[in-house]
Amino acid sequence: MLSGVVQTGGYKWQVREEKRQGPRGQILILTAVDAPVCEMHIRPMPGTEAKTIEEVQLLAGDPAYRWFADADERRWEVRLVIRTEPNGIEVMLAKFISGTDVYEGEYSFRNGLGMRTDEELRELLCKVRRER
Repeated sequence: MLSGVVQTGGYKWQVREEKRQGPRGQILILTAVDAPVCEMHIRPMPGTEAKTIEEVQLLAGDPAYRWFADADERRWEVRLVIRTEPNGIEVMLAKFISGTDVYEGEYSFRNGLGMRTDEELRELLCKVRRER
């Protein structure tokens, strides 16, 4: 099983691998060493798997899901989704979920969730909540 530590988004992340059935059978679960509430799940492309920590490091910038705590220590899941405008232009959105609360707003960064600090995610969540 693949394990080790990678660094991105202001944290060192402990890597744990899980295997499931299907074309995307490998799930890499990254837990922040100093903040266990912070977690990321990486799902390599169908038919591929990360074999080394170096490959995990490359994938860590763009997890499928990420969890972080807001200023009140409430745990939020965030994922990126694409909305297609009527004119065909695609817009990247951040979707925040905690319990029954769901917020969506434009993701203004050029790289993935793994590259963001928790503070950047908290600021984006506050902005999205204000705009609602």
